Amino acid sequence: MSEWRVTAAWVRATAMAAVVTLAAVALGRPELLVLAAPFGLLCALGAAHAPRTAVSAKVGLADHWLHEGQTTRLRIIPSTAPALEQVTVTLAVPAFVVPSLRPARSR
Repeated sequence: MSEWRVTAAWVRATAMAAVVTLAAVALGRPELLVLAAPFGLLCALGAAHAPRTAVSAKVGLADHWLHEGQTTRLRIIPSTAPALEQVTVTLAVPAFVVPSLRPARSR
């Protein structure tokens, strides 16, 4: 499993807070600091409370052998990070596999 990474939303919020803060200083407009402060504060809290360990999980397939057109289920059970709120899993499809665009049949 890979290490924790910041999200694109966190990067956008941090960049926005920095740009608006610099604009407030450069333009002498303190009201812009009022707009930037919540973003900066929440980004700092997010960075301070981010998990420091990698996620580990047990991964299992319902079927290990498939024929053409069959489907299977992938079960992922996180074994760390009890306060895990969201997990994003990315599966790489080999070049010789072409995913079907039609809905799968139920079993």
